[in-house]
Amino acid sequence: HDELGEFDLVFRCYIYRGFHHDDRFCFGGVSWMNNMGYLFAANLFVWGGVFYYLFRIKKHQRSLQNDLDLIKEAVEKGTEGE
Repeated sequence: HDELGEFDLVFRCYIYRGFHHDDRFCFGGVSWMNNMGYLFAANLFVWGGVFYYLFRIKKHQRSLQNDLDLIKEAVEKGTEGE
């Protein structure tokens, strides 16, 4: 099957059978519930990546803030001596 043909098959299954019926027939005899573990794992992986990225950004921001504070302190000490 090509991609359009598979989509058409799934679409027709939902039109004729409805969402509330057992749709194992429409998906090659495998219930879509068997794939919920993969969906959960993918979701966990994506959210883990998002939180890791935010953690790294916050850590970098703290480092930049410390550098900025040191520069401000050095400038203030430099202007006091004049």
